[in-house]
This record gives sequence, C-alpha cells and structure tokens, in this order.
Amino acid sequence: MSVCRSLVWLAVVAVVGTGLAGCSKPKGPGGRHGGGPHPAAMATPNIQVALLPMYGGVERTAREKEADARFIAEVIRQAGSREEGSRRIAAIGWANCRRNDFAGAILRFNQAWLLDPKNPQAYWGFGAVLQHESKLDKALEMVEKAYELAPDDIRLMGDLAYAYARKARDLRDPILKEEYFDKSARLFERALRLAPENGRLYVQMAMMHYLRMQYDEAWRKLHEARRLGEKDIDPYFVQALARKKADPYADEPTTQTLLKVEP
Repeated sequence: MSVCRSLVWLAVVAVVGTGLAGCSKPKGPGGRHGGGPHPAAMATPNIQVALLPMYGGVERTAREKEADARFIAEVIRQAGSREEGSRRIAAIGWANCRRNDFAGAILRFNQAWLLDPKNPQAYWGFGAVLQHESKLDKALEMVEKAYELAPDDIRLMGDLAYAYARKARDLRDPILKEEYFDKSARLFERALRLAPENGRLYVQMAMMHYLRMQYDEAWRKLHEARRLGEKDIDPYFVQALARKKADPYADEPTTQTLLKVEP
C-alpha cells in the first residue's frame, strides 16, 4: 500500500507538477484486476457506474442486487466473513493502484465497500483514485470519512494532514488557507504524539511546510526524517526545496544524501 499512497499523497507531483504515469495493464494470476472474485461477479451493466465510488450512489437494479448477494455469499464462503473479505479485496485494490491500474482499483474498492461499508480502507482507496483523477475535494471527503472510521491509524492521519495542506495551497481566500494549514499542522502534531519516531510523518510534514513556504522548517523535518532512518525521501522533492532555499543545515553529513538523485 505504501507505494500507491506515496504516488497519491507524497509524490513530488503534488509540489512541482510532474504528471503521474498512466495506468498499466499488468498480467498474471487474476489478470488486470488481480486475484479473487472477478468484478464481473457483480452484474453492473453500466461500466461508468461501476467505476464511480460507491457506484455513484445509484440504486442497484434487481438483477444487480441478486448478483451482489451471490458475490457476497461466495466471499463469505472463501474468507469467513464479510469484514475479512472486504479487507482482502481492499488489499487487491491497493495492489492494482500500485500498478497504476486505477480502473481495477476502483472496482475492488467498490467491492470492499459493498461487503463492509465501515471498512476505512475502501474510503481511503476511493480517495486515492479520486486524487489520481484530480478530484481533490471529493478525494479529501473520502479520506476524512476513512479517518472517522479509523481515527488512530497513523498513516491515515499523515495522509489526511497532507491532504489538508494540499487543499490550503489551492485556496485563494487567505483566511481559509491559513485555517487549512493550521488544520494540517494540528493533525500532524497529533500523529507525532502517537508515533514520535515515525520518519514518514516528518517527510510529509516537510512537504506541508514547503507548500506553506516555510522552507527552513521543511529542511529541519527532512533532516529529522533522515535521522530516524527514513529512506523514502523523494530526491526530486529535495531538489525542489533546494531551489527555493539552500539547505541551512549544509554542514550536516546527511545533506549530500538528501540531495543525491538516483538515475
């Protein structure tokens, strides 16, 4: 899940505007949509509806409801419960997301939601796909819903906090902008109180400070992330930050590592 979420919430595309890669169509067991019950197990004639989170809120037809019931029964037979089946299918959704197969991902997250409407992974996944589609407000709503269902999930807290920073960046109203940046900072602070040694949070905070044009603080958070052993620091983000302001910790031994871009 970490790769897809990095693409969605952490990748430097959010900062310097590089486009995400298009959906690939990897082959293997289960085909494009991964293993487990195939999406066709639920009869949804309108593929456009099938590719909308929660099926777009459209009432299911009698035929679709019958197919859904068969699908749910089969999942329970295989997984033991709706909740466990939802968890497994959501994991397939994230695997599809990692492969940039966002159509396959949304089909799986919809199945996970159908099985268990209280599974935060389904809403988190909806947010990931909507973010990829540049539907940022809707994506934020979905991640907020996931957070309501899993308020102590550290990774989710970090993703939502960074999403608030993204929202703040795009707002024109200076008062609302500061409100969302403050909201982001408060949620990061809560996450760090629960997980003070989580290097990924410091990377996300660095990006939040970048968007807030607090470049010294962004550098400080990056160095703290490195001190904690975090290796997933996007070198292109570091270069973007360096173009805004030189590293004030230039004498630190970690600086060259931070600025190195792998070919």
